[in-house]
Amino acid sequence: MRDESIDRVSVEGREGAILAITLMLTLVLIVLSSALYIIFQTNIRSHIHTQNRIRALASAEAGANLTIYQLAEEGASPEFREPYSMQGDSLQWMELPGGCGKAWVVIDPYDSNYLPNVIGGVEIRSRGLSNGVTRDVVIRTSPDYPSRYALLVDYGIASGFFTDRRVIDGPVHSNGTIQFSSMTPDSTDDPFVKAVSTSQSSYLFTGAGYSANPHPPGSNVWVRPYSHHIQGRPYWEVQADSIDFSLFDSWFTALAFEASQQGTCLFMPERVIIDGNRLLSKRDKQSTPDIISLEGKTVVFIQGGAHACYLKTAGRPDHPVTIISTGSIYIAGDIDAPLSGASGPMGIVSLGDIVIANDPGGDDWSPPWHIETDRSIQIHASVAIPGGCLKAENPSKPDPSVRVTIFGGLIQRSMGYLGSGNRGYELAIAWNVLLTSMHPPHFPSLNRWKMTSWQEDPDYEGRDIDENMF
Repeated sequence: MRDESIDRVSVEGREGAILAITLMLTLVLIVLSSALYIIFQTNIRSHIHTQNRIRALASAEAGANLTIYQLAEEGASPEFREPYSMQGDSLQWMELPGGCGKAWVVIDPYDSNYLPNVIGGVEIRSRGLSNGVTRDVVIRTSPDYPSRYALLVDYGIASGFFTDRRVIDGPVHSNGTIQFSSMTPDSTDDPFVKAVSTSQSSYLFTGAGYSANPHPPGSNVWVRPYSHHIQGRPYWEVQADSIDFSLFDSWFTALAFEASQQGTCLFMPERVIIDGNRLLSKRDKQSTPDIISLEGKTVVFIQGGAHACYLKTAGRPDHPVTIISTGSIYIAGDIDAPLSGASGPMGIVSLGDIVIANDPGGDDWSPPWHIETDRSIQIHASVAIPGGCLKAENPSKPDPSVRVTIFGGLIQRSMGYLGSGNRGYELAIAWNVLLTSMHPPHFPSLNRWKMTSWQEDPDYEGRDIDENMF
């Protein structure tokens, strides 16, 4: 007969083991629950922190963009140097529209904004705030000038310009349609343009129709550099803001007063020569030349008429000057620029057309007043024709064709007729990189600003956000 005491010990041992296992499992569950709770809370805190970082960054970006719009309303760059904050509370924080956060925005003007002809700009340092989390954005932006474009056209750029072997190493904009074409199967000689924008919804490709792509399917055109353009803005842009050409006429016409103050107004001269720091003019072949000193002068205003006003240089001036004519300017030879670009480029403005004059050969005025256009022509200037175009007086000459090169930029209402085939003139534009930082004297800004750089959470190298760093 089995001993009952042994059975009781066995049962109690099993119960003790079960209790111990239960306690261990409970402890493990408590540890796991605690770990899951900690992980859950950490994830929540991480999510909240990430959310606040995103909101702070959005606030910083909103503050910077709001500042750009305000600067555009004010026009040109501020001429003072010290940084200043956008209006906010006692700690500089301003409430953003729509209750989307707060931002502290510091505007740091470029220290050389006060220099003549400098486009300049500002550095915008914007700090966004969300529940104690801050993010910074730093933007550099400059007022937009028509003279910064290598080619700026109102009506459109038709087929024949942007074709094989065409190279424009600067920004191009047209309010109208820009057409690209190529006769080669690959991209080797296809048109090259550093940056291009149109106010239309697409570009036109010969043989492929309209497209917003720098290489439409089925087209043999690859607009170079394709690797940049495929990224979109700022290299390749459609539906860009239009530029109002109607504003230019009134702006340049109003400069007649400035020219009268400088003593540089001319009334209906037939031929004008820039000879260093002198301006020579004659009203007819037999008249005695009038001489105006250009020392310290920055604008010349020619009250033109229906007859041609022929212009060329016999020697470069030592500083930039802008020549404005109410009538058409006929290019009679090379236009030379100041030797140093430190103070800005030259400007040539016609409120009519600019015409490459026909060279009459021996039946002409005596030197230096004669026309020299039967050879390649160089124009070192920003050329502006806001109501007209650059064209040839006789597009069938010279024969064979020669090149007219603008070392600067060309602004015109429409593309003019210079020649065709192997006759007349071939237009080349060698963009002057100086135009990104300087403009010709008295050229207008476009009342809008262009971003040149964007950086998130920069290193201020131990300095405060409101110190002078630009």
